[in-house]
Amino acid sequence: MVAALTDRTIEPLLRAVTAEIQTDSALATQYREMLLSVQMSAIAHRLLHAGVADPDEFAELFVEPILHRWLLRSHPFTAEWIARHVARTVRAAG
Repeated sequence: MVAALTDRTIEPLLRAVTAEIQTDSALATQYREMLLSVQMSAIAHRLLHAGVADPDEFAELFVEPILHRWLLRSHPFTAEWIARHVARTVRAAG
């Protein structure tokens, strides 16, 4: 995940599409329906099998800090941070 989002050849495209989603409601709808909902459902499905009471909400708790950190470049975005974030989220869900 970190490698894909920080790849110097792909990152500018991902950031441009992300910016466009903010102003193009049709593109935002396509993104939610074709990509985000699929990803969130897959994460929620795994959390449900792990016994998490509200897997949809915990899927958001998992994904949103990653997107926020990447999008705003608020702090370093590293594999180590992702690993700690996953561990925190799994502990909170348990």
